Amino acid sequence: MIPKIGLISRTYRHINRYREIITVLVKHGFGDLVTNTNLEKYIDFGKKIIYGKTIPKIATFSRWKRIRMALEELGPAFIKFGQIMSNRPDLLPQELIIELEKLQDSVPPFAEKAARQLIEEELGKPISDLFKEFQSTPIASASIAQVHKAMLNTGETVVIKVQRPKIEQVIEVDLEIMLHLATLMEKHIKGMDILNPVGIVKEFERSIRKEIDFKIEEAHIERFGRNFQDDMNIYVPKVYRNYTTKKILTMEFIDGIRVSNIEAVLNSGNDPEIVASKGADLVGAVSNIGIWAEGACFIPEKVVMKTFTVGVGTQTSIALDDEPYYKFVIGGDYTFKNGIYLNAQYLHGFVHERGKDDLNDYLTFRFEKKFFNDELKVVPIGGAVSVTDWDDYENNYGLVANPEITYYPYDNVEIITGAYILNGKGRNMFSSLKDNDEVYFKAKVSF
Repeated sequence: MIPKIGLISRTYRHINRYREIITVLVKHGFGDLVTNTNLEKYIDFGKKIIYGKTIPKIATFSRWKRIRMALEELGPAFIKFGQIMSNRPDLLPQELIIELEKLQDSVPPFAEKAARQLIEEELGKPISDLFKEFQSTPIASASIAQVHKAMLNTGETVVIKVQRPKIEQVIEVDLEIMLHLATLMEKHIKGMDILNPVGIVKEFERSIRKEIDFKIEEAHIERFGRNFQDDMNIYVPKVYRNYTTKKILTMEFIDGIRVSNIEAVLNSGNDPEIVASKGADLVGAVSNIGIWAEGACFIPEKVVMKTFTVGVGTQTSIALDDEPYYKFVIGGDYTFKNGIYLNAQYLHGFVHERGKDDLNDYLTFRFEKKFFNDELKVVPIGGAVSVTDWDDYENNYGLVANPEITYYPYDNVEIITGAYILNGKGRNMFSSLKDNDEVYFKAKVSF
């Protein structure tokens, strides 16, 4: 959480950073923002501050491009903020979205000595004891971390993501300043409160705090791997827990080809269209919203049942007609920014139902919310409704409620407790079990 401290205390402690930010804003043509928010009065401690002027060449660029350039110059926290806001077309104009999508956070690598020191401090051993080989020159460098290639003593080739020294403190300072700026914008700029800049900054704070905690990233990678472990088109690298901390992430090295390099994809013997199709399937699987439908047509053989009754003789009846029938499911789900997940599905015909006249309708629903960095999942509303006769649905329905709580004490352990509460009328699957409510407790361990 962003510390709540007085304006004078905050601005005095970070006076130099405030001056840097104002200088960059004026340089890129946003001096009006400084003036309209009365920002100068909070940092002018009896001294006249000269910030320079807008550079003429920069002034010829569009306002949207100048925003992107200013964010890039302001550093990691502001770049990440811009990248996240590029996913908010509900708040920002399309021209600005296009510019924010261009934001890059690649920066020169930090010193090898600092990287080695952090690895040794976090893992508690010298580099020579930890790794058989260690590549001093990073293979990638960004605003929050850089990546080194290495080989474990057991022979596995790995990559080590090393957090930049003091990046957490840098981000903390900028988060405080961003919240102050957002507060001033709401206070002094008419109509700005509608966009809720303070709320946006607080949402960004939660996001970037997760990004600088590599243990959270480790948990997400492993959970992603479990979710797609049966999909042969997706390979998720192994994370080495004994070599991972909040500031160090060690994972399996995987060599590959950028999908944008069409020539290399072709030379490797792959079909770009198939690669693109598989990628689209993955995007659909992990994006915030999903819609799906599936159906099947069944053509059964006629089943004739004969019964013999004393005094009556043999009687013939049709147990299953040979008339074709259809089963289908239509569903959708959505994950909100605050972590709330909704899922609903409509089914016509359940697994055990056969024949056109035996098919019933079902609606399943699920509402869940995650807490404590996804360690706790609560499902206060979940279950299903079935209807066997729409003409008399009040007497032909079934209900099942399934509230549930799941706790993940470790990445490979799930502890689940919940209940099934059933009710209904008429002849249907749920009403026939209405006297069989149950409470359950389960523990699952993945290896």
